[in-house]
Order: sequence, then structure tokens, then C-alpha cells
Amino acid sequence: MKLTKLHLPSIFTILSIFLILVAKSSSFSIKTSNFAKHFLGAKKGDKIKGLDQVRQYLIKYGYMNSVWSDHQKEDFDYTLAQAIKKYQVFNHLNSSGILDANTLAQMEMPRCGVPDFVNGTKIQHGRKLVIYGFNDSYYTFETTKWLKMNLTWALMPGTRADAQRPIAAAMANWMSVSKFHFSQSPVFQNADLQISFVSGEHGDRTRFDGPGGILAHSTFPPGGKLHFDANETWVDGARAGAFDIGTIGLHEIGHLIGLGHSNVQSAIMWPIAPLGATKGLAPDDIAGIRALYP
Repeated sequence: MKLTKLHLPSIFTILSIFLILVAKSSSFSIKTSNFAKHFLGAKKGDKIKGLDQVRQYLIKYGYMNSVWSDHQKEDFDYTLAQAIKKYQVFNHLNSSGILDANTLAQMEMPRCGVPDFVNGTKIQHGRKLVIYGFNDSYYTFETTKWLKMNLTWALMPGTRADAQRPIAAAMANWMSVSKFHFSQSPVFQNADLQISFVSGEHGDRTRFDGPGGILAHSTFPPGGKLHFDANETWVDGARAGAFDIGTIGLHEIGHLIGLGHSNVQSAIMWPIAPLGATKGLAPDDIAGIRALYP
């Protein structure tokens, strides 16, 4: 397969992209079973109070744009049905456009806060994604990328002690399948990749929502910021009812070096996070990073 030639942007373009990333993020998430109960079976043509919750979710993760009038908020219209179908296709669900039990359950799952698309298109944070799909592979990556392969990383001072080992291991995993070399910096502010555990509003307009919902989010190159939601239950390894720091870190580092979300469920770049389990790199992830940095 012939790969699309990547064009490196100017420094001004890179700065503009990062500002778009910050401005377009929101804190909306779905975390309650009442949500599923209220909208179960909803379909095109229905008028349902509170339906804008579904719209906001689909807007946040890029399945539709954010333009609608107040009187449309309760209307299950054609645009919403199409966005739900897109969401169902990406998540390997029955693409009926109906809010069935499986679709609603998927929307309630904890996940990465980075969008799958932007405004329903193959655009992420204002940058065109290069998409490759063949057989069972579907990886995406940004057309902006690091201009250097030696990157430093650091945990914010005061970070929980059990984060050191899994984050270092996640860096080593990506290093083993790519051209990157990661080394830990003794000075957090000077590191290319800055990793922290924060909660609520934390200075980037992407407010965390407490337990469940959004677990973490990252910027794309050259942003270098990875934030975990400190209010989640984090552990080093697999433990029932908790999230593995190394697994979520491995996913978010993928964003830091330029990968978008994959719809291959075995891939680390699948946006849904495993609860009580660990997960590693899959062939789709490796194919993606090697296509981005051949």
C-alpha cells in the first residue's frame, strides 16, 4: 500500500494546532446507568427530553459537529441518527442508528478523552489524519510529528510513587517498536513529555469528571502533555475495580508521539480502557507508528 507523503508544518502552524486542541476540548462525559435506561430504544423521529446529552457525547468524540439550535435538542433527527451509526460502526456495533442497549452501554464505558474524529470527519484537533485500513487493521496518525527521535520525559514532582515503574515500562515498549529513544529528565519543566496526575479543572480547559468517564488525555506532537485523572483508582498491574497505570499510559504515549485512535479492539490505541486488566501493543499499533515514522 502506498503511504501518503507527510508534509511538515511551520512552527506557526504547530502553535496554532496546539491552541486549537486546547480550545476545542470539553469535559462532557456519560457515567450513569440512568442515561441508558432513559434513552433505550430511542430512534429517528422521536422527541426525548434530555437528548442533548447524547448529542454532546457524540460532539465531544467527533461524530458530529456542534451546530444545532435549542429547539432541536430534544429531536432525534437525521443528523443524530447518522452520527450514532458512525459511532456504532467504529465500535463494532449494529449500525442501526437506534440507541440500543449495546450502544448505550458502550457510551457509558470509561475511555480516553481524546476524540475519535473531529466534527464527524477524518480530522483530529484541526489536523488532517492519514487513515490506513486493510484486512483487520485501522490505525490513524497525525500529519504533524516529532522532528527528533530522542525525547525526554518526566513525572510531575510529587506524583504517586507507583507510577514510575509502569510509565518507564510503557516508554520502553514504544521504544522497542519504533525509532524513538526516551530518557527520563530530572527536570519536569524541561522534559519533552510531561506526565501528571491531576483532577477537575487543571489549566487546559479539559476538565476531568471524577471516577469513571474520562480517564486520561494527551496532546499530539509537539504538545507533550499527558494528564491522568487523579480521582480514578489507579494501580500498577491488574486489580479488580482499578485501572492499570501502565496500560493507560501506553495508550496516551501513543497520542504523545502522534497516533490517533484505532477501531481495532485489540490495539492499545482502541479508545475504551480495560478495567481490572492490563493490555499491550498489538500489530495494528506497531504498523501505525512505523508508518508515521518509517
